[in-house]
Parts: sequence; structure tokens; C-alpha cells
Amino acid sequence: MSALISQRLNALPIRIVRGLAELELDPRTGAWKRAGFAGTAGVITSSAHIFEVYVEDKPVFGEERQTSSHRVEEAAGIVELKYERAGLTAVQRICVEEDRISQCVTLSCEAGDDRLLTEIRYTLPNFVVGDPEDCLLQLPGQILPPDSPYSAEARNPLDLSWADPHPVYPQGWLESAPDQTSGLIAVENRASGRIASAWLYSEDAVVFPTIDGNGHTITAAHRHRLTCWLRPGVSVVSGEHCLLLSKGSLEEHLARFRKAAYDSILYSVSDAPEWLHDARLLQIDARPLQIWMERLPHYREMGFNVLYLLPVWHNQRNPYALIDHYQIDDDTSRSAEWAAYPDGICPTWDDNPFPVGSEEDLRLFVEYARRLGFRVLFDLIPQGIGTGTAFSHDHADWLSVDELGRPRASHGWGPTAGEPASEKGTYSMDWGNPQYRRYIVEWALWNVRTFGIDGFRTDAMHWKEANLRRDLQRPAWHTTFGGVRLIEELRVELKREFPETVLLSEVWGPIFQRGHDATYENGWMLGRMNTGWLTGEPLLSGREWTRHLQLAKLARPEGLVRATFGANHDLELFVELAKSHPMADAVQFVHIFSAAVPFVWYKEVEGREETFRNLLAERERLSGWNCHYDGAVPASRHLYTALWHKSGASPLLAVANLSNEDVHTVVKLSREVGGLQPSGVRLHKGFTRVKPDVDGLNLELPAGGYALIELSKPIG
Repeated sequence: MSALISQRLNALPIRIVRGLAELELDPRTGAWKRAGFAGTAGVITSSAHIFEVYVEDKPVFGEERQTSSHRVEEAAGIVELKYERAGLTAVQRICVEEDRISQCVTLSCEAGDDRLLTEIRYTLPNFVVGDPEDCLLQLPGQILPPDSPYSAEARNPLDLSWADPHPVYPQGWLESAPDQTSGLIAVENRASGRIASAWLYSEDAVVFPTIDGNGHTITAAHRHRLTCWLRPGVSVVSGEHCLLLSKGSLEEHLARFRKAAYDSILYSVSDAPEWLHDARLLQIDARPLQIWMERLPHYREMGFNVLYLLPVWHNQRNPYALIDHYQIDDDTSRSAEWAAYPDGICPTWDDNPFPVGSEEDLRLFVEYARRLGFRVLFDLIPQGIGTGTAFSHDHADWLSVDELGRPRASHGWGPTAGEPASEKGTYSMDWGNPQYRRYIVEWALWNVRTFGIDGFRTDAMHWKEANLRRDLQRPAWHTTFGGVRLIEELRVELKREFPETVLLSEVWGPIFQRGHDATYENGWMLGRMNTGWLTGEPLLSGREWTRHLQLAKLARPEGLVRATFGANHDLELFVELAKSHPMADAVQFVHIFSAAVPFVWYKEVEGREETFRNLLAERERLSGWNCHYDGAVPASRHLYTALWHKSGASPLLAVANLSNEDVHTVVKLSREVGGLQPSGVRLHKGFTRVKPDVDGLNLELPAGGYALIELSKPIG
């Protein structure tokens, strides 16, 4: 028998076993009959077609499909199945390895008129490891609480009434990948010590993971949005979709996942400047600059050392709807409105009548801030351009359009295609266009050279709709993640000329770690988390938030700097709630004493100056320390905990009570810090008591209380 066997169709199932993995499928239909752990109950045990092609949102091959041919490379664990229908040919290539089953689909158009491919979907029905009652559902980085009981989530059906993915779990949609999360869906059976996970990592087009409960089990799917025009001669490759199998801990499984999904393809930058690790960032709307220059010494004395400015360029009454990339906002046409703000500061950034000032004013502002000890970041806006601008007319071929050739709104911030341009709206720019990417790189370099800034926060670089211009000579989905290419191209040139500059991504997914020095923590979650703690309806408890941070970190390439916050210009509800709320300071403590750059919107500081001064002073003292989330586990679900370490120094335990009730509990310490006892409290609010316990620490903390506790070996 040769290594490569071409077979005619027959009724015998194909069965491959390698190491932990086993796959059995029907060669006549391609349906998987069983997949999962070899010799045990499978992860998938019901016959099902695992992939489907959607053209104009309708399935092509259907449930009654038949393969036209198949072949098996038995020694290599490879199966190829071929399907043909309606002028389309799909080849599904499956590879069974020692601990995983992976697949990809190559779709070719042989005949027919132009058709719009919308996605290729991979579905794992009844995705479970043994008894559902023994399983936990793990979605690192997603809104679902970590360690969620599988059976409870199996009772939540996917709400198909939602036309588009939405990052709110109750509807079944999860956050997209890899721009916002890893897209990993894992089922953990702690009773048997077995874990199975599924994902699809692609830098071509966005992936939407979904989970859909039927009351007993969950169907896990990954929707690969490879949107493009199918015409004769066009070929599309989707994948690689993976099912990973392991025995052991979830932490060990995630280490295997990182290697399998990213390996050397995706990594964190290794040349982020040292100053970034000690950054304490203040975001401001610097309109007008004159007033803010008077305030800078006050904020520097408070402990901030990085300023991030909202967009400073000429715009159409929305700083994110630019008119001219090379003109600083000096528009005084709304001067009649200035008298309404006697202190010179408008509280609403999206309707601020004040201009930034002149180009010279901005240069002097940056120089002054640098003299005070600030680093300065601008807000880079590459995703869109103001509607009705000369730029949008002069560079119409740089715009992203829909299937009818109408300009798209940038991420939905603008007019619906075909409607009149809105005053504050933006048109979407085509990140896949190399000329446009070059324009943005040159513009960014001009800003650094002209104003001496220290880098940029990059705005809204997550996935965007494909450019469906019919005369494109490249795949339409190049627009979707073209922003990733843009930033990587910028970073090469920026670091060559200005090695101490940084790029901070507003979007937090792993795909941005290769081109940015830092990214936000999950912004969708932070908005709901922070307000939930204050309203008494927390999305996650304090302990769950600690666990979320730990697992989200393990599901990303190692080494990235994160930035976390209570509020920013997009999340201002927290500011209003925090003004008189007794738990507001505890929420801020959690973010300042986590493994991330503290990020503060200037409105949060008003009336709470002393709190921020104390918190930032202690955080500054932790320069050179490392923060870990797995060294202290509280018995109470209400406590956030993190351990801070530095060689030669006693560890510090950061702990906060994020509930409306007093907590008396035990905090169990890991082996690395076991036996240490509390020796002092460096910072606290409402702290009651801490004393040694046989398992760690016995702690009392009132509602909204927090403490930074020194730990050391007992004397004698």
C-alpha cells in the first residue's frame, strides 16, 4: 500500500488515531462521526458536517452534500475531501496530530457570475468532554465569567435575531478574533483532567466565535468572514481551524494553545522603551491649549507622567472626523459659545467649541510638558475621514465601499450607505490600499518630527468591513485587517528614526501585539465592569476579575504591556457614578495595582485629587516590580487580589473589596509566598485587620475597602 492512496467512494468510514487524538468520518458525505480523545467518549459524538460555505449569507453545500472524491495519507494523518456544487469547488484538508485535529478549506470558483462570498463557518456540535455536569466552559478574555458551569451555559441559546455579531454574551455572540480576543472556546473536565479547545487564528479576515446551547450541550462555531467577490479563477483559503486536546491543568493547556496558534507567527514586541513600563497616563481634551498649560504642573505633581491628547487636527465638529490631516484645529467659528464656559473648559469632548490653537501653540505645549517631565502621545486617526471633505473627493479610490459602490461609514460612525453625509460622520478608509497606508505613515512621522511627541494611541484599529469595489486587484478582505499592516509598517519607520516612541492600541486583541508597544485591556468589559461594581450589578466579582486577567494573559503571546482604566472619553458613565460613590476609589485601586499601565481620564480626578495622589505615589514606588494574579486566592468571591514581586524585596499583596458588604475571609497564598506574614500596610482605605492563618492570611475588609500589604518571613 503506497503512502498516498487515492480511493473511489465507498461506505467504509475513515478512522485515524494518533496519540491523544482520534477522528472518524464518512468519506461519502464528509460528515464527522466522532472526534476527540482516543479510546474515550469523544468531544464530538454525533454525525455532522463541520464546515459550510456561505455565499450572500446562504449555505452552498447543505446537509445533503456528497463528496466527489477523497484521499488519505494514512501515515501522516491527513484526509482530503472534495465537494462540488454550483460552479464552486471546496477541498477540505484535515490533519490529525498527536494532540490536535486541524482543518482548512480551499474554495475555488470554476464558473458562474460574480457572487459575494460572506464567510466560511466551522461548527463543532455537542462540544463537550465527558459528562456535561463535570465540565466548565472557559472563554479567556471574553465577557463570560471564568470557570463557568458548562451545563448552565448550555441552557443559553444563540439569539439568531441578531444580524451582526455583538460583543454581549447573552445573545451568544462573542468578541471577534484575533483583533479583540484569541477566539478560544475551551471545555474543561476537572474530574477527568481532560480539556478540549477550538479556535481559528487568521490574519486574513476576522473570525466570529459563537456558542449556542440546546439545553444539554453547546455547539461551538467559528465564522471566518472572508468576504470577497467569487468569479472564475478566484481561489480562497480559510483556516486553520483547530481542535486541541490535553490532559492536565488549564494553564498547561493554554501554554499548548499559544504554541499551536501563534508559535513564531505572532509575538509581542521586545523593544518597548523602559519609560513605558513606569507610565502613569492622563488622557485630556486639550482644547484650548492655553488653559491646559496652566494645569499641567498640578497634574505632574499628582504623579502623572504621560499625557494622551484627543485628536488635535482640523475637524468637522467631531475630533475623530478629520478635515485636514496637516492642519491643527484653530477654528474660531464657534467663539460665540465660549462664554458659556467661564473656566475655559468644555465638559463634553464631542461638542467642544474651543479650538486647540495654532501649530506653534501646540509645539510650545509639548515642549513645556516635556520640561515638566511628561511624555506626550497624540491620537492617531487612520480609520476614516470626515464626510464631505475635499480629502474624500480627492482620494475617492481610497475609500472603502459596499457592493453597490457606495462609501461605507467608518465602523458605523457616519451615514448609512447611500444616505446624505452627516455633519460629524466619517467615511471608512481602505486599509488594504498601500497608497493610503503610506500616506498615514508619512503623516504620523510628520507629527513626531514637527511636535516632538513620544508616540501615538492608535484609534479603532479593530476589524472593518471589506472593500467591495469590483475592480480591486486584491482580495476585498485585505481591508479588514489592513490596519494591522499599516501599524506594523509605521512602527518599522518610527522606531528607526525615533526608537523611544511608543504605539498604544485602543484595541486589545493578540494580533496587535506584534506592531504595538502596548494595548488597552478589554475596553468592552471595562466599561461594564466598572459601572457594574458601582451599581451593585457586577458583571464579574472581584475574584472572577482576577481570574479573568490571569486567563486572558495566558491566552495571548507573552510580554505585552497593557493599559487599564476606570474611564476614558468613550466610557464617561463611570465618571458620573464615581463622583459620590464609596466604592469608586476601590475600583481605581484595582486598575492602578494591576499588571498594566494606569490610565486616567482627567474628569475622574476632579474632586478626588488626594486619592489619586496617594495611589499614584505608591504605584511609582513599584517601578521594577512584577505583578502576578495566581499567587493569592481569596475564599470570598468579592475580593480582587494581586501579588507584586521584586528580587530582594518583600512581596506586596494588593487587595480590594468590590462589594457592598464587609468581608471576613481567608486569602490562600501560593507555595512561592507561603509562610510569609503581614508586616505592614503601605496604603489602605477602610482597612480593618489582617493576621496570619494556617493557609495564608485572615483578612477583614469593609465594603469598598482596599489595602497594599507587605509580606515578610516571621522573625525567629
